[in-house]
Amino acid sequence: MKGRNITTRFFKDFFPPPQYLRFPSVGVDISNQSLRIIELVRRHGRTEIGKWGEHKIPAGIIYRDAITDESELKTTLEEVKKKYNLKFIHVSLPEDKAYVFNTTIARIPVKEIRGSLELQLEENVPLRPDEVEFDFTIIGEDTAHDSLRLGVAVFPKVFIDRLTALLESVGLTALSYRVSADAIAAAVTSKTDLSANMIVNFGEERTGIYIAIKGAAVFSSTLNFGAAALLSGIQKHFGVTHEEALKIRRGANNPYNKSSMQLFYSVINPISALKDEINRILLYWKTHKDKQGSISAPVSSIILCGSNSNMPAMDEYLSLSLKLPTHSAEVWKNALDLDDYIPPITHAQSLDYAAAVGLALGEETLL
Repeated sequence: MKGRNITTRFFKDFFPPPQYLRFPSVGVDISNQSLRIIELVRRHGRTEIGKWGEHKIPAGIIYRDAITDESELKTTLEEVKKKYNLKFIHVSLPEDKAYVFNTTIARIPVKEIRGSLELQLEENVPLRPDEVEFDFTIIGEDTAHDSLRLGVAVFPKVFIDRLTALLESVGLTALSYRVSADAIAAAVTSKTDLSANMIVNFGEERTGIYIAIKGAAVFSSTLNFGAAALLSGIQKHFGVTHEEALKIRRGANNPYNKSSMQLFYSVINPISALKDEINRILLYWKTHKDKQGSISAPVSSIILCGSNSNMPAMDEYLSLSLKLPTHSAEVWKNALDLDDYIPPITHAQSLDYAAAVGLALGEETLL
């Protein structure tokens, strides 16, 4: 049985909707601890932010990207639907449950790629084609071997069906699904960038490390390391309570200054461990070969996402240690013209909204 396309972007490419049928695009990023919303709207001849916000998800409802309490999540979704008056949305899928990889196939017409990929899926994922949904992006061409390089995202169908039913039970319609790693890549990297970019996405409990080419994730790994480790380091270094450490991390009563580097030194041990893991993945990527024996495009830069990545001196430390340009993500680069419009979200806040922005960017939807 042929898998459905996770997104609808290919329909858009071949049959772009007339302007009067377009309506605001809403990205909804669901994680273990929160639900974030970004709506992109057209006003005054430009793209602006419409509805936006963060809704905390009670502890235990989602654990390690598994829905453990559907009734409680349903209650949360009902509250969010009512608060933001939502109906049609684009929804994230957790990368922990996804299989993200890149592969090479013989050059064939675009309409035939899906069928060709189905025959290869079981070589890369431990599921049958009828058990998954998948999508792909063409990330390169090899004229010497007359082949195409593809970035592929595969997701268990049972999870999508379960989430779809839950959303529909509260009156929400998912127009598309996208693996969160891919959504973040769509927001913070360019579809025209042929080099590889590493994205480090800091969460509260875990950190995602992705590699993106041409605006699509082609590699994904998740570490059991997050802001909690940073918070623990701050507590121990300054001898403060959990609440005081939170204020320091968020910038209030921040003892950091350029001369003492106190805040950075308080988290040097977990940051050093993260640096080692990033280096391990960089080495793997550098030596990884495809079926043709070709080496992957080298990583040209490291992009930091998540508000916890905004730690002073972290980008400089990683850049010097890994010898790669490292910088904070430009979440709005593909969504807004900042010379013409200033969004109502600070830069630090925006680092948590990359997935929601990428979801809202991904599709032009139809009424």
